[in-house]
Amino acid sequence: MNVKALLDVDMVALEATDKVTLMLDLTAPANPKHVSRPGQAVQVVLDRSGSMDGAPLEAAKGSLLKLIDLSCGISLHCLCT
Repeated sequence: MNVKALLDVDMVALEATDKVTLMLDLTAPANPKHVSRPGQAVQVVLDRSGSMDGAPLEAAKGSLLKLIDLSCGISLHCLCT
């Protein structure tokens, strides 16, 4: 497993109460037994109710757009409620 951790800042102070964002990039090694695998499917349900209004809904939509960009070869089905 290859693991890459990226912080949104270059330096973090010890014993500080600051918030930082950490992105983990996990890449599994290739499995020679599964050189040719059947296609994958992803189903997404997006909640558009009042509790998701504003920033939460915008964050969910942004994440969905990133998923679409990364979905080469994946069947993607979306349902907005």
